[in-house]
Formats: sequence, C-alpha cells, structure tokens
Amino acid sequence: MSYRPHLLGSFFHYGERWRHYRRSVESLKIEGWEFFQRSGTYQSFNDHSSAYPAFAAKVEDILRHEVDVYITEVVREKKKKEDENQG
Repeated sequence: MSYRPHLLGSFFHYGERWRHYRRSVESLKIEGWEFFQRSGTYQSFNDHSSAYPAFAAKVEDILRHEVDVYITEVVREKKKKEDENQG
C-alpha cells in the first residue's frame, strides 16, 4: 500500500497546477471582458481599435507571467525529484 502517499501527492500536485491555470484563465477572461466593454483600463479609449495595443500588451503580460511561473514550478519539481531519487 505504499502507492497511496504517492497518489495523494500527485493528486495535490495536479491540484496546484490546475489552480495556477485557472487563475491565468480567469485573468485573461477578465481582461477580455474589460476590453470588450471598454471598462477598467480601457475606459479612456474612444474605440476598440485604439484600445487594442494596450489590450494586447496586457494579454502578453498575463501569458508571460503564466509561463514564468510554470517554468519555475517545473524546475522546482525536477530538482525535488532529483533530490528524492538521490536520498
């Protein structure tokens, strides 16, 4: 029955990853709605065409942050697995 702790660890690990992706998706969705409604950051623009460069930059920032966090997690997981295999 030694597989149970591993399964629980895997389950919670994927739960973390899911929460991370969910936050990213919600951030993108909120940004899209603000752009569509021209509210929040976009309320000072006269139309969607003039707001688009700001919207594209914000989406790129969200995606860049998501990638940075993902890469950090992968490196941390890899290091942890290497440490567990050595110990």
